[in-house]
Amino acid sequence: MNTPAPPTHSGTLRWLLLVAGCTLLWTLAAVWAPAPVRKIGLFSCVLGAAVVWTGLTLLRSLAVPPARWQIALLVLAAGLAEVGRTAESYRIYRNHEAAAIEKELDELPGFLPELREQIATERQIELTDYLAHRYSALSVSPESSLCWSLLVGEIVLAAAGGAAAVFVFRRQNR
Repeated sequence: MNTPAPPTHSGTLRWLLLVAGCTLLWTLAAVWAPAPVRKIGLFSCVLGAAVVWTGLTLLRSLAVPPARWQIALLVLAAGLAEVGRTAESYRIYRNHEAAAIEKELDELPGFLPELREQIATERQIELTDYLAHRYSALSVSPESSLCWSLLVGEIVLAAAGGAAAVFVFRRQNR
């Protein structure tokens, strides 16, 4: 009977690096996906499933059956991909808003530099402001804990999408 060889440490390390790189690529692709696609309610599930499916496919290419710790790591990476998508989206939104504020201040005549800096500081976008904007279709206020609950829900959906990908992958390989 021809059984696959156990993974070596260099093979496992290479797999971990590939999974990290692929997760980063999926995260960035998710950030730059068209807005109508991102507004689909199950986008987080698809992102999580894509991350896990990629990791399991990489394992299959190494001819190594996935260990439990690898599956758990992939599901965790699926949730972290959603966190990364949110962080990168927030960074882009914050930079865009800061540029808009700077342009607005440039159009106004003769502000003292201290006053310009104070206005820019007061109008900085916090993560809760971004989350309120992100979930604005639900009429969520920035002070609401609902913003954070929705973000946690998206992270859980990404991990659930990853777990579903594990289930489908295993059934497909039987």
